[in-house]
Amino acid sequence: MPELRLRLNASLAAGLSCIALVAVAAAGCGPGGGGTLTTFAITFSLSATPSPLDSLSFEVAYSGGGDFDGQGAAVECRRMSGAVGATSTFEDDDIQTLAVDLTAGDTAMDAVHEIVRCLFTAEAEPTTGNFTVTVSEALDEDGNEVKTQTQVLVTSIVEDG
Repeated sequence: MPELRLRLNASLAAGLSCIALVAVAAAGCGPGGGGTLTTFAITFSLSATPSPLDSLSFEVAYSGGGDFDGQGAAVECRRMSGAVGATSTFEDDDIQTLAVDLTAGDTAMDAVHEIVRCLFTAEAEPTTGNFTVTVSEALDEDGNEVKTQTQVLVTSIVEDG
């Protein structure tokens, strides 16, 4: 009889260990789940400007873990509908600052338009609070500096499918 109890106890311990492993594995699934890297699309929009812009430069400081995909000028960013025809450069210094420079082409950039989308990889889903956007230059169509009246915001953070 003691031999049967030992076998039952060993079987029970093995079963509980398997259940614990499944629970730990499930906790690591999806964004923010214990080390699983996930890619997110971060969208920046021009949300305020006194007039259409001919050029716009801004820096994005990020904190809380994660990094924009790519390095240096090869960072994974692209222009969106609000920057149609613009020329662009993107530069990630890999020490938590992304620099974006846009120069309008045929159509100046207006407020309330998505202008840039970048890929960002992190273990936990970032929030808008992880990104601080500072406009370093904004020129209207006449070449007047309007950076103090110009605002760029993170308007969307979605898991990149």
